[in-house]
Amino acid sequence: MQKISRLILLPIALCLIFTVIGGCSPAKKPIRDSQGVVYFLNQIEDNASRELWQEAGENVNELEDAWARDRARLLTPRTRERVESFESSLGKLKITVRKQDKKDTLE
Repeated sequence: MQKISRLILLPIALCLIFTVIGGCSPAKKPIRDSQGVVYFLNQIEDNASRELWQEAGENVNELEDAWARDRARLLTPRTRERVESFESSLGKLKITVRKQDKKDTLE
């Protein structure tokens, strides 16, 4: 009986351990939608359209934190150019929110 349970439980335990250690995408995804990059982009857009610049600035900071969590998961040799483009756009967004430029923020 012990031998059978070892044969069954050991591979399952090893798979779980390697999945967590390997950093599979489920382990790195945001826990809720309200923690992801898209959520904060939408919040910035909503706050900028209503000219709530302090809230938009806070959302930019939260967006940067969310991006820092997601970046490693999304960065591959095939996506490197898109990741760098997004980071450039993120820098521009931060500046336009700081300048309180509604037109450029919403583009």
